[in-house]
Amino acid sequence: MNDGAIDKEAFLSLWKLDDLPACDEGMGLARRFLLRAGEAVDKLDQTDVIATRNALIRAHKELTAHRSECPKCNEVDAPVHQLM
Repeated sequence: MNDGAIDKEAFLSLWKLDDLPACDEGMGLARRFLLRAGEAVDKLDQTDVIATRNALIRAHKELTAHRSECPKCNEVDAPVHQLM
C-alpha cells in the first residue's frame, strides 16, 4: 500500500474468524472491531484521533453487548479477547 496503511484483508486473515462460534451478526461485529483496531494503529502518529478512538470503543461495546445476549455467540466460555 502506498500510504502505509494496513492491508485490511491481510490483517483480518490473522484470525480464523470462520472458526469462531458466532452468528453472522456477531461475525460482522467482530470484523468491524478488528478493522477499527487496525485503523487506530494506522493513525497512531496523527494528532486528531478522537473520532478513530471513539469508533474503536463503539465497535468493542457493540461486539461485547451482542455477544452477551446472543445464544450462538456466547457458546464459548472464554472472553472475546482470548478468541482473537
